[in-house]
Amino acid sequence: MKLFSSSRFEQVTLGECGQIVTGSTPSKTNDAYWNGDIPFVTPAQLGHHTPVVKAQEYLTDSGAKRARLLPEGAVLICCIGSLGKTGIAGTPLVTNQQINAIVFDSDRVDAKYGFYVAKNLTPLLEHYAPSTTVKIVKKSAFAEFSIPLPPLPEQKRIAQILDAADALRAKRRESIAQLDALVQSTFLEMFGDPKINPMSWPVEPLSHVVAQLKGGKNIAESETTTDFKVLKVSAVTSGIFRPNESKYLPADFSVPDSYIVKAGDLLISRANTTELVGATAYVWETPENIALPDKLWRVEMKNNSQIEPLFLFVLSRGRHFRSMLSERASGTSGSMRNISKPKLLSTPIILPPVALQIRFTSVVRSIQTQKSLLQTHLSELNTLFASLQSRAFNGEL
Repeated sequence: MKLFSSSRFEQVTLGECGQIVTGSTPSKTNDAYWNGDIPFVTPAQLGHHTPVVKAQEYLTDSGAKRARLLPEGAVLICCIGSLGKTGIAGTPLVTNQQINAIVFDSDRVDAKYGFYVAKNLTPLLEHYAPSTTVKIVKKSAFAEFSIPLPPLPEQKRIAQILDAADALRAKRRESIAQLDALVQSTFLEMFGDPKINPMSWPVEPLSHVVAQLKGGKNIAESETTTDFKVLKVSAVTSGIFRPNESKYLPADFSVPDSYIVKAGDLLISRANTTELVGATAYVWETPENIALPDKLWRVEMKNNSQIEPLFLFVLSRGRHFRSMLSERASGTSGSMRNISKPKLLSTPIILPPVALQIRFTSVVRSIQTQKSLLQTHLSELNTLFASLQSRAFNGEL
């Protein structure tokens, strides 16, 4: 169970590097434990590039004592469900039971070095997780994972190099986020908040402008590489079309042309979590061998439609539209939620003049051009960062 097994550095198990702490959840029925100042961290707060200092819920001192309070610098790794999501505590905090924390021995392991090594544990976690509905890696197995451990001064040097490279990536991500914010602010300036409709635009159900919602088919994944791939729901959940979130189709499956994803498509998920059901993505570009699954729909507009696809895309990503879809979705709390075609098509939307929508989409396309350049630069930086990590942990940096 070694990470970077070809490394010239000593390999040490996580259990030998410090204390491994599995999180826990204090009783939700005891008000004395909740609404304090101590972050209660779940996997939703992991996977980011800055230290974890905030959460959706907070514990009191009493609640933290009932759980396991972690110090600043503890490295957090999800070992149930979203395997491999990682973070580093930027303040004392508590985690739920999905997360294992490593409180590294500071005389032996630099916490930031440990954080960067831990971000590479996902393949090991996936390999050792049983094939169950919810993937889980036991604490005992987790403790046996081995990582390369150079001398402490070398760890600090590696962490500084990776910090500098990661800072460049962070700047690119921030620039991309600013462009996304510009799209939203431009939308509000031109059309107002759809929830209150201050400009009194006509309001119609989505069916007024959409001819149909075209889905694909639920097909078993091929065990071998084939010519065609089918999207996963995760291809759209971020609001950005990710064609790599896909799986191979069986070689004997004939893909109808109507299933093929094309540039200009607006895709929407019919099944996901409460927060993500109805997530949409606009396809700016795509490989020619990608097909729709049954859980994603292509939104096909009526002829001479009163709506521009890019306008509808930005509208559908807004808080008001997302809230309406969450309310209309069916399914029990905590399970996969679904929204039916009739409920989706009955969702009300504002319909500003098409000429104004076209002006808006022109702005969106211009912003997307700049965003694409930044995304290309970010991809190059990601490749560089991966190379630096590999070289660093193998003792070649």
